[in-house]
Amino acid sequence: MIEEAKINKSKISKLIQEYPKGLVLLSSWLVSRGYQYELQQQYRKSGWLRSIGKGAMLKSGDQLLISGAIATLQLQANINIHFGGRSALELNGVAHYLQLTQSEVTLFAPGKTKLPSWFMNNK
Repeated sequence: MIEEAKINKSKISKLIQEYPKGLVLLSSWLVSRGYQYELQQQYRKSGWLRSIGKGAMLKSGDQLLISGAIATLQLQANINIHFGGRSALELNGVAHYLQLTQSEVTLFAPGKTKLPSWFMNNK
């Protein structure tokens, strides 16, 4: 039992250190990396992770970033989506005018792409 606790502690340390702030962690993706559902639940109860919707979590203290959400959709969920228009220009620092209000984000994805509810509910 003590050995299992050490393994779980090193796993959470790895999870906290390896993945950037604001990156959404999908439960199914974590399972494929060796973090079983029960262990994820333990991390949520302990306050290491917090749920932002069904099957999606952030590290405790992290804010949801659009860049982290898009990276998750691309890399963990294998959804073909990317920034477009002014959003892409702003991310690359080449937008021509100073934006004084919060801008809308333009995303491109193939026709019938269905985005997960955790993404749609966290605008």
